[in-house]
Amino acid sequence: MPIQKLPNHISMREVFKKALWQVVLIILMAAITGMIFNNMREIPLPVSISGAKSYKFISKTIRKIPVEQAFSFLLSGDAIFIDARSHEEYKRGHIKGAINIPYQNIDKYYDIILKELPPQKLIIIYCGSEGCNISLMLARELIQMGFEQVGVLDGGWKRWKSRGLYVNKFK
Repeated sequence: MPIQKLPNHISMREVFKKALWQVVLIILMAAITGMIFNNMREIPLPVSISGAKSYKFISKTIRKIPVEQAFSFLLSGDAIFIDARSHEEYKRGHIKGAINIPYQNIDKYYDIILKELPPQKLIIIYCGSEGCNISLMLARELIQMGFEQVGVLDGGWKRWKSRGLYVNKFK
């Protein structure tokens, strides 16, 4: 196909300006559409990285709780701790008093969760480390089951253990 020449009264500068405005408009429309759909999600993705000083929001209902704050919740008895790792990992060491509900077998624990856990009490879930997502997945499951206060331990078991805090082990 032959290249068409521009009419004499239209300059390349004008064509470039028009194209640039179209690109800006498309990007703006995509950003607005993305924000609308994000707000429609059951658990929206965070829009900003910053959060409150005491904890960061992962979503509207799931909090990322620092180890120091989680430790004070443990001492005061104001939270229930759930270890989302496998039973073998739990036996090697876990937060003192934590309940083991392996995310991989969550379907086996629905009755226990609904009968034993008070829906209004803070529940702090943890897994192996900061890169582990099973605590977040279990947190979402609990929210869908009607639990109101659900948090994820920032840094997980690895950070808790590195601070030398209360640990239980089975032999």
